[in-house]
Amino acid sequence: LFERFIKKYQTGSGVPHILLKDVKNFEFPLPNIHVQNKIVKFLSSIDNKMRLLEEKYRVCNNLKNYYMQILIPAYHNTTPIYHEATKNSQWKKSKIQSIGQVITGNTPSTYNAEYYEDKEGLLWITPKDYNGHKYITDTKKKISAKGLEKCRIIPNESIFVTCIGTIGKVAINKNDCACNQQVNAIIPYDGFDTNYI
Repeated sequence: LFERFIKKYQTGSGVPHILLKDVKNFEFPLPNIHVQNKIVKFLSSIDNKMRLLEEKYRVCNNLKNYYMQILIPAYHNTTPIYHEATKNSQWKKSKIQSIGQVITGNTPSTYNAEYYEDKEGLLWITPKDYNGHKYITDTKKKISAKGLEKCRIIPNESIFVTCIGTIGKVAINKNDCACNQQVNAIIPYDGFDTNYI
């Protein structure tokens, strides 16, 4: 309700704002105080669980970052800090183009609605589909069978890097898909671990 209210009443071309008179007239469902208290108690219990999960996530994320630093060599160093895990392995610097095919996506004409679908069809990755997770399993727009004729199909377990507008976001696809030109795809050759790359 509040989001719809903001969209309806916000004004200003430079700095968006809501007028005080509109705020005063915002309407929303309001039960008696006993029902309010019950709803708040129930939703607060869920908030508490969410906070615990967020804290666990933060701890795990810090732990992962720590291990990445000790297992993977620094840029200027060719030996990882933690030798035991990799003492029988030689490390060397490699360019992305030597470990996989790098391609840029493309956008079928947006003026032709037949190229796109909302629910069915092939996933079409754009920067808007990056959600902070390692894998992209769904996209806001899909490519129709007709749109496939205008796209480069990228196999699953490829790596996608945003390179225009929003730069440097990285994710892996779990299904064959396509992407727009704001995204570069790396299709690793055999002998390379997609998740490591």
